Amino acid sequence: MKGKNAKKMTSTAWQTDQTLWWRGVAIDRQSHIFQKLVRRAYMAMFEQNERFRTALMSTRGMELFHSRGEKNSYKTILAEEEFCSVLTWLRDVYDDMHAGMSKNKKRIYITLEGLLAVTAPCEEVTDTFEPSPEASDAINMLNSHYDCYLVTAVAQLEKPSLCSDRPSWIARLFGNRIVMTDCKSILNGDILIDSNNDTKDNFEGEVIRIGSIEFPDWKSILKYLDTDDKHQ
Repeated sequence: MKGKNAKKMTSTAWQTDQTLWWRGVAIDRQSHIFQKLVRRAYMAMFEQNERFRTALMSTRGMELFHSRGEKNSYKTILAEEEFCSVLTWLRDVYDDMHAGMSKNKKRIYITLEGLLAVTAPCEEVTDTFEPSPEASDAINMLNSHYDCYLVTAVAQLEKPSLCSDRPSWIARLFGNRIVMTDCKSILNGDILIDSNNDTKDNFEGEVIRIGSIEFPDWKSILKYLDTDDKHQ
């Protein structure tokens, strides 16, 4: 049930003895067993509800809050801290699982200039730009099939809000998978997505130049990469 509907179906009588019921079994609200049950419930929803899963994983790198949550666990079925803790745990479990799966995936590096190439000319890239919705959607799609990393030049270190504070969009799309280097030849991977303006890369793998005639936009890149043989 949604929260409002669930609230109508219950009462506060359990608060007297802190006893809750699940399938005819009494459970101490303050027990470890109850916490395990809550995690099982949210894990089931995470696995079965794609919208919930996508929404939660879009908060990578962010601290979670529940502005309307009750803080006292003796007065509510799930306190604010418990709720946010479960969601954070789910994110970590998913990322740990993804890290294990990524060992068998092809690795893609995406330069900051390449990521923003369709949003703005590369010479205009600053610490205030964000990827277009099309670019963000494309990265999310690629992340589900490939091991993706953001590559940015060391010169970007001069832009504190980009590299030190790390905007939320970088955390959302790449988490901690960020490489800072001026020498792309040291990158060990399969594919480099770069802007069409940069011709000095010496990357040993395949180079995809977004903005080129062959790859004018992210849709064309997804069409090229999203094939069965590319996912092996």
